[in-house]
Amino acid sequence: MTDIVCREVRSRMMAGIHSKDTQPELIVRKWLHAHGYRFRLHKKELPGKPDIVLPRYHSVIFVPQTVYDHTYHIEQGYYQ
Repeated sequence: MTDIVCREVRSRMMAGIHSKDTQPELIVRKWLHAHGYRFRLHKKELPGKPDIVLPRYHSVIFVPQTVYDHTYHIEQGYYQ
């Protein structure tokens, strides 16, 4: 499948996408902290580099970026 934008535009678009501190991740982190959970962020030592690590509970949380993408598309009036 060919791209519909030129290489420079695609590069600029992709440069604006970040994998850390996304809006859904910040919402989850704020909720956890408000409810007394303490956590670590983006532990490189663990497989998959989870978004949130709860060491006391031996648990990790992965916040999928696709949730944010779908919400954005729904708010814009279309869904892919």
